[in-house]
Amino acid sequence: MTRLVLPASIVHFTAEEVSMGRDIPIELFHNIYPTIMVLDALREWYGKPIYVHSTYRSPEYNAAVGGKKNSLHLKFNAIDFGIKNFNDLKMLYEKLDGWDVENKYPHKFGLGLYERQKFIHLDTRGLFGLKRSRW
Repeated sequence: MTRLVLPASIVHFTAEEVSMGRDIPIELFHNIYPTIMVLDALREWYGKPIYVHSTYRSPEYNAAVGGKKNSLHLKFNAIDFGIKNFNDLKMLYEKLDGWDVENKYPHKFGLGLYERQKFIHLDTRGLFGLKRSRW
């Protein structure tokens, strides 16, 4: 198994956190880089820990957890994350939305706010030519 190596500019997350111990196809490694760069910038702005809950999902695992058939987790482009102070989730969602609207990053975002489950979904779907999406 080839281990994921993150760009040197990523300072708040390790490759182990991002890969979550999963066997990720090497040809998908580059798909996570734009997303983790955005999350790393959010962590820098927020100034508090951000916890990675989900990244790559194999087709079997994705089906088992009820993931969508075309989920960007299958392409190793999506990250679900949480924080300790759940009251800040909406603020972080709005910050990411603002960055996307301002075109701070070259790839449009997919953003999902799951307040009951206490996490945010982030992907950089523009890498695949998809338009921004919110839920």
